Amino acid sequence: MQRLAFRLVFLLAFIPVLQSCSNIGGTAVEGVKAYYSSAFSGGYAAQPLDPRYVYLEVVSPSARALMVLATVDQPAGGGIPVETWVSASLEVLRTQGGLVVGSEGVPKVLQQADVQRNAQGEPVSWVLNSPSGGVYQLKQQLNPLPAETLNLKSTPLMKRAAKQAGFSLQAWQGINTVAGPAAEFNNNLQVLGTVKGQPGWVYGQHCPTPNYCIEYLRRTAAQNL
Repeated sequence: MQRLAFRLVFLLAFIPVLQSCSNIGGTAVEGVKAYYSSAFSGGYAAQPLDPRYVYLEVVSPSARALMVLATVDQPAGGGIPVETWVSASLEVLRTQGGLVVGSEGVPKVLQQADVQRNAQGEPVSWVLNSPSGGVYQLKQQLNPLPAETLNLKSTPLMKRAAKQAGFSLQAWQGINTVAGPAAEFNNNLQVLGTVKGQPGWVYGQHCPTPNYCIEYLRRTAAQNL
């Protein structure tokens, strides 16, 4: 308990610094509150959600977090906005149309990706950058795959999303045959869950490498999955 209390004080002390150099500080404070109010409860699924915010529940092989939507930024050239999500521990995940396009402090996840789309708005390729892993300007085609061919494991997060009528999955795979550090990302996978008749996306799964995946569920107070 003392360790958690110390960590909370440390994070709250760090927030003003974050606020002075970006526009995500205020919401990050709410993320800290959400995390510690549920740290000893039955889990994030039971956590009451503040109607003022949009949340992203994220699960990785080694951790679980409830992130808060901090900013929605329009790309300079137009197109689909980029959403920045912040956790209580100040990890950052960025999504664009549900696809993971960046991260800070999230192990193995790409630090930055630029998605190219066709005239129908469908993703067709992306350029990956992950300097900490030695990956620079790696361009991949995004090949659409029928989700049913992937034999995806029905995880607790996916089951919660799938309770909605009209829920379906679509997948894309980025394929390269490059060598060196970038070879780790040669067969990364992106899965997106949507609900027929509802705008946007509700669920995602990103496997930057074949043996490492994160998944995420979009939640609000009105749609608390």
